[in-house]
Amino acid sequence: MVFDMGNKTTGKYEFSFTITIFAGHGGYYALMHNNIPSNRGCGLAVHFGDDGTAYIHAGSNTATEVAYAHGAFIKITHRIDLDNDSAELLFNDVSVKTWK
Repeated sequence: MVFDMGNKTTGKYEFSFTITIFAGHGGYYALMHNNIPSNRGCGLAVHFGDDGTAYIHAGSNTATEVAYAHGAFIKITHRIDLDNDSAELLFNDVSVKTWK
C-alpha cells in the first residue's frame, strides 16, 4: 500500500497509525522520500522482528533496537520537520528515534 503525501518541501507534519504484531510474526513499513519508482529514497524503515524487537533504520547505517509487546496495540507517530531537516519516531507517545 502506498500513501502519497504530495510534493511537500516545507512545513512540519505529524501522522500516526496503530499496529499490532502477533506472537510468532513480524512486520515492516517504510517512509520514502518520494514516489518515483526508480528513485524513492528510503527515509525510514522499521522491521518488527518475531522476537519482539523493532529494528529502526533512519539517519545512519546502524539500526536502533526497541522492544515491543506482541499482541498489543502500538501507536506509531511520525513528526517530520522539513524546514529543519529533522524527524522523530514515537512508539506509544515515547520518542524512540530522532534523525536528520
